[in-house]
Amino acid sequence: MVAVAVSALFTSCLKEDVPNDYTHIDPIVIIPNANWPKNTATAATAIKVSTSPYTVNLYARVSWENALTEAVTVTFVKDLATVAAYNAKFGTSYLAVPDAAISASSLKATIAANTNDASIPVQVNLTLLDPTKTYMLPYAISDAGGQNIGVNYKTYLFPFSLTQ
Repeated sequence: MVAVAVSALFTSCLKEDVPNDYTHIDPIVIIPNANWPKNTATAATAIKVSTSPYTVNLYARVSWENALTEAVTVTFVKDLATVAAYNAKFGTSYLAVPDAAISASSLKATIAANTNDASIPVQVNLTLLDPTKTYMLPYAISDAGGQNIGVNYKTYLFPFSLTQ
């Protein structure tokens, strides 16, 4: 009898689940694969040296239940301070990829109206880098067209090393 009474106390009806209510939450713009700040070091990706540029895509996303009805232009900047902070935190010695080895047609991504995502390609000329060093490509969102920026999801670090 006690078992029946106890089991009745721990059951619930699915109709009692409260739905998510996003009506009082503003949308935020994030880098969906943002990885700084973090608690553990990220292993460097090994990239084979090539005369073809290596492409890293920078992503931006409106993190909200619904897509926005107007386009949002997201501006990325190279964030050298995060390389220094990463090296200090994890005892590493990554070098920021020099500007001469980076090319991008723009550091602005436009998230079209009624969509949630956009990306831009950033190319790294591997022939301009020292294969004995390890590098970090650091970018952060600096502007989101008037939308809020997710503080813990605004920076993307891409650590890599070169192999023959």
